[in-house]
Amino acid sequence: MSVRLPLAPGKRYQPVRRCIYCGQQGDALTTEHIVPRGLHGNLLLPEASCKACEKITSSFEHRVLRGFMEQGRRAMGISSRHKQHKKSATLPVTFIGADDSTWTKDLPVADGLHVLHLPVFIRPLCLGGISRDGNPESLEVRPVSETIHIGFFEKIILENGAVGVTFAHRIDLWPFARLLAKIAHAYYIAEKGWFAPEESPVLPLIMGRSRLAKQWLGCLDGAHEQLRLPGSKALHLLDIVELTDGDGTICTIVRIKLLSTDAGPTYAVAVRIRQDSA
Repeated sequence: MSVRLPLAPGKRYQPVRRCIYCGQQGDALTTEHIVPRGLHGNLLLPEASCKACEKITSSFEHRVLRGFMEQGRRAMGISSRHKQHKKSATLPVTFIGADDSTWTKDLPVADGLHVLHLPVFIRPLCLGGISRDGNPESLEVRPVSETIHIGFFEKIILENGAVGVTFAHRIDLWPFARLLAKIAHAYYIAEKGWFAPEESPVLPLIMGRSRLAKQWLGCLDGAHEQLRLPGSKALHLLDIVELTDGDGTICTIVRIKLLSTDAGPTYAVAVRIRQDSA
């Protein structure tokens, strides 16, 4: 993939004029980046977050962006607003030799050699997923993560006299799950408008009041359910799907694909549960 990512086409939605997390109204509401600015998110929802809720969402966003996504973002050329992250012009890469020896070398960020591991959760239980551990407050992931490769691996491996490279990351799952829920919730309101907070099964997760994530959040495993749009100018893909049960219950799902329009997992978040009024 290209090492330096262009800023995807942006969109500015109509102001919400109330906090999409707590409902507070007033003059001190800030603009919400639906996908974080640290991921080149360029969908803006004005007057959508109060200072208190912004502090909560920023906390788990930063843990993701400055955690397991940090080096991958830098290799992709996604800039940081924080000066401490702008000073280093190199990224560490661990090479593997023909004799299985390893050595680490700092390469220029411009070389862009890195990987970004994206966790693959089980299918949301509300969409027929099956929990292996039976614990409603756990997060369950599949053994293998999806990997986005960044840079020109074969060329750089050969130039450094190696036969391969290795990367190890500790993925902080709970902040990432809350980030996905936040993206989905904000996107739904941007596209469809305000709705009663009690109809949202993921607001408590976003705000840190609940750990019931896998009931409403996970990955889609069916090929026909994958969200892909090869050749798109968008950096991230999002869409909204409504499913109606036999009893008239409508479950609204936001599908999310991050940092690639043709690779990586498709995440699904149930953002709204309501009864059909027709």
